[in-house]
Amino acid sequence: MAIPCRVPVHYLLNLIDGYAASKWASETLLEKVAMNNGLPVYIHRLAHVQGDDASELDAIGMLTKYSLLLGPLPQIEHEAVTGQWDFIEVDDVSRDLIETACESAIGICRSSSELTEQLFQLQRPIFFNHCNPVKTSHSELRNYLEGVVGKPLHLMVMGDWLKAAREKRLRPLVHEFFEAFDEGGGAMVLPVIAKTAQ
Repeated sequence: MAIPCRVPVHYLLNLIDGYAASKWASETLLEKVAMNNGLPVYIHRLAHVQGDDASELDAIGMLTKYSLLLGPLPQIEHEAVTGQWDFIEVDDVSRDLIETACESAIGICRSSSELTEQLFQLQRPIFFNHCNPVKTSHSELRNYLEGVVGKPLHLMVMGDWLKAAREKRLRPLVHEFFEAFDEGGGAMVLPVIAKTAQ
């Protein structure tokens, strides 16, 4: 439906939720559609989204939400985490998405948007990385979250934290993710992205 009218397509992608293969397939499909049809395609990649309206199925977002709600932070060994924590507020993501969508629509109507012109020339999707310019190392996570909540957070064994979070209605899927992780289900890999349009 978007192809005949050349309506810009905006695809929202959360880099943290563990579905890398399906995300890659979605991006590849959208790239082919853009190249074959000259359709404006914008792919939005998200860091760790936090805030009251953040997705209840984003494990990392829920780790921060429930840590701030409960008071304790689950104890996660430094060796179990690769990468850096990258937090962005859901309100900032929403604002950026609306601005980008409006700019792309205005650019299509007026043919004056620099990004729209770039898109038509390259016939490739434009990627937007929604992230924080300041990353947080795992060793600084507790200090970062204490700054967000404005009070000290203590550490709690993951199993106990999960039980407390479940009592506060943590989603079963997120609970199972952290339970598997706690039982030796591999390392937590945190991708690092830079805030640029490509």
